[in-house]
Amino acid sequence: MTILHLADWAQMTTVIISMIGYVPQLIKIRNGASTAGIAVGTWVLWTASAALALFYGAVHYVVDDCCGVLAFTSFVNFLLSLGTLLAVLARRKLT
Repeated sequence: MTILHLADWAQMTTVIISMIGYVPQLIKIRNGASTAGIAVGTWVLWTASAALALFYGAVHYVVDDCCGVLAFTSFVNFLLSLGTLLAVLARRKLT
């Protein structure tokens, strides 16, 4: 394994760890708790960051024919981030 492959795996691990961070927020929203403590601006930034990571992973997958796992985890991370943001906005609209 080259240093580049090790760096790719480290990036993928970072994305997976980040995905775990969504769980408490999603549970809080699902259980109907107030979203007053959830900063929408932060989730906008997280979503933008996830979109950029998805772009990075997709380009490497298409151009270099590598990093499929990175592209996939970045896609899931983006969906979770966007889903959390939309759930917060929907919950606030309902209350």
